[in-house]
Amino acid sequence: GGGGGGGGGADVAQEEQLCADTTVADALRHRGVVPGPDTHLGYLQLLVRLRPRRVYSYLRSTDACRSSEALAEVSGRPEVADANAYLLERLARRQEALDLVAQTLRTQLEALRKAATSFARASRLGLTEEAQRARALREAGLVDDRGSASAGEGGPASAGGGAAPALGATAAASMADDGSGAGG
Repeated sequence: GGGGGGGGGADVAQEEQLCADTTVADALRHRGVVPGPDTHLGYLQLLVRLRPRRVYSYLRSTDACRSSEALAEVSGRPEVADANAYLLERLARRQEALDLVAQTLRTQLEALRKAATSFARASRLGLTEEAQRARALREAGLVDDRGSASAGEGGPASAGGGAAPALGATAAASMADDGSGAGG
């Protein structure tokens, strides 16, 4: 049942603020529910699917999620490579974590290199700056034809939370401006 009375609006506002300021686990605890490892794992599964940028920060905020099970959920998914490396480190598999980070960086650098080359080519074609960026990012596979990030929520995973598309455009533009990606 409800709390009755006229304080309903204040209760809703208080709950909304609580949800904005805390994790799901904290909100549940506030209501007297203590989520177990299975609840945390279910939440992690949802985050991986729906909000991959938030997976790493969620894992860092809780010890209740079993690392080995969480690793099974994120393993092999490039959009959550940062969370994958974090879990490998938590399981004392540091070399695997470093290898994963190195591979992710190589993949992102290759995508940036492709974007810079494409940006320079588009520049030579006389396209507007915005059209140059869009074409370069599409050709590099960083965005799809609609301009949306192509790998998960934020493009290729990065330690910064998936900022690769914006970084790609900036890096491509600066590389083309200084001539490092252009032929003359």
